[in-house]
Amino acid sequence: YWRVRKGKVLNSQLIIVSDKIRSGKTTLLANWLKDKNVGGFLTPDLNNFRMLYDILKTSFLPFETNGFSEDVTSIGRFFFLNSTFLRGCQIIVDSIGQNLEYFIIDEFGKLELMDEGFGPAINSLISNLLEKPNQTTYIIVVRDYLVEDFLEKFGLKVVEWEEF
Repeated sequence: YWRVRKGKVLNSQLIIVSDKIRSGKTTLLANWLKDKNVGGFLTPDLNNFRMLYDILKTSFLPFETNGFSEDVTSIGRFFFLNSTFLRGCQIIVDSIGQNLEYFIIDEFGKLELMDEGFGPAINSLISNLLEKPNQTTYIIVVRDYLVEDFLEKFGLKVVEWEEF
């Protein structure tokens, strides 16, 4: 078993990057994307708060917040800004037809499994890829314990896992 593993689906149009919580998946991708034609977003922790990093714009948006309000979705002990989820969804939808080499979505979690968070945009992206493939290779971060649920949700199968 490798630390961070990847599995290719949809004729390698989609790569699942998977490992346990807080295992360095985001940091690994942040280092990997340097000098590549990459879009999408990462969700690194800065000063103990999760942020959304827009790769093409090289800009950070606040994502995690410390209290509940109208613009907040809570999951477990965490509170996330709905406005940032919407921005992430927009980044995903805008990627269709952008002709990037790679596009990163960090991440598919429990909310997305329930069609919340980035879920609606991920759903439309994958149905779009199933209909008509494009040149972009999509990389999606999925927690190790949600991989089977993710694959089942979209009717996908990983032929072989390898080290990222």
